[in-house]
Amino acid sequence: MLGAKVRNVVFVYSFLEHPKGGIGQYEFQLSKRLKQDAYTQLKISKIKAVRVPPFLRKLLFWNLKAFVENNPIWFDVPKDKLFIVHLSHQFMAISVPIIKIRGFFSRFTPKIVVTVHDLYDLETQWNPFLQDFGPKWKWSDRLVNYMMIKGIGLADHVIVDSNATKKTVLRLSPGIKDKISVVYLGHESSDNEVLKPVVKNPRQVLYVGSLHPRKNILTLVKAISLLRDQGYEVNLVVAGATRTTSIPDEIKNARGVQLLGEVTTTQIQGLYKTSSLFAFPSLSEGFGLPLIEAMSFGCPVLASDIPVFREVGEDAAVYVPPLSILEWARNVKKLLGDSSTLLSLSERGIHQARKFHWNTTYTETLRVYDYVMTK
Repeated sequence: MLGAKVRNVVFVYSFLEHPKGGIGQYEFQLSKRLKQDAYTQLKISKIKAVRVPPFLRKLLFWNLKAFVENNPIWFDVPKDKLFIVHLSHQFMAISVPIIKIRGFFSRFTPKIVVTVHDLYDLETQWNPFLQDFGPKWKWSDRLVNYMMIKGIGLADHVIVDSNATKKTVLRLSPGIKDKISVVYLGHESSDNEVLKPVVKNPRQVLYVGSLHPRKNILTLVKAISLLRDQGYEVNLVVAGATRTTSIPDEIKNARGVQLLGEVTTTQIQGLYKTSSLFAFPSLSEGFGLPLIEAMSFGCPVLASDIPVFREVGEDAAVYVPPLSILEWARNVKKLLGDSSTLLSLSERGIHQARKFHWNTTYTETLRVYDYVMTK
């Protein structure tokens, strides 16, 4: 029976104190529920950074610096020597061999669970949409990515956010097919009122997320600019972390585009409620949390036609070829001019969002813990 015995869990996090993105939300929502679980003895352990001296920083590439500074091996060991170490995102997997060696010499037996949210850097090797956005591999990139994949393979169990991510992980580490589980992310609606389908006005399109190239926001901006050049008045609101120095001029100077920068959870919820359409043009995602968040607030969704969005959104969204500016423009105009379709998408989205909740993420994670402890 689930929860029948006490579990000793060390939950290692990176973004718990700033739960803005998908990983931060995952760490926050899961750890909050684990703290309240009567059958789980939980230790929350932040990565203890080892700072690289300035003279070495110039010699190390970013990935290698990140490895040295964010190596989650120094955590307090529970009194019970049989326990679970849950590494909350894939980059921590580089430390799996070191944790196992530490356990061998310290005579404790950790069962290591790694959550893999996405592997888009490695996906550039075969994903046609990412060919132009792939990193220029340096020796340190290859080393750290090799260690990460090896660490994932050595973990006692791997949790992934979607079947699409599972397929990517198994392509890179086929030996873990018997120790990998899909545990979907979730959402939390603020109140019951947001579950009422509403058609929004005026012509406001919303995007929530970063400006990372794989988010493909430039294609959406060009589509909005094309519509405005044709005399169709539509506005795009971009909400997310947008530091001025990193914003391309094509986005910063585009007509009809409003860059809000970092916003609060309450502000994002308000934008979901008042926007006519949520557009999600990503080329690659591990799950795509904003898609479900938008649906939960009754905001119709227009998304890239990629496997993970089809998996998560099913028939509750309209899908567009990711890199086609013309198709994005055509579908934005078509949907904003069709109130009955928007209402239908709003209703279907609310129904679809009910399939995903953080309580389910928590329950399924406990099942993984219990399974791992029996092995």
